[in-house]
Amino acid sequence: MDDGDKQLVRDNILKCLYITENKKIIQQYVRCITTIARFDYPNKWQSIVPEIVQYLSTAEQKSVMTGLLGLKGLVKKYEYELQDERDPLYGIIASTFGILGNLVNQTLNVDNEVA
Repeated sequence: MDDGDKQLVRDNILKCLYITENKKIIQQYVRCITTIARFDYPNKWQSIVPEIVQYLSTAEQKSVMTGLLGLKGLVKKYEYELQDERDPLYGIIASTFGILGNLVNQTLNVDNEVA
């Protein structure tokens, strides 16, 4: 693939994940995020973490799910990395941990209200 096409894919994969309803295609998009991240994150794909944060920061369930799946795909890159190669992971954690904590608290509050 030429660099322009690669950039087009990086710029649009989360949007495609958001609009897709088919679960098998969603799984493939998450795998694609992991594969692209292995080669391009963080040097060529700095925009993914802010995009994930944007999806996680909305109140819409589909958007939050898109952010969570994108985050899963991104951090999966570090699953088998050695400790000294995980430095970018700490930046991802710093950018998303507060939002994830808020999502957990909101879910617990909804569950308590339902009960």
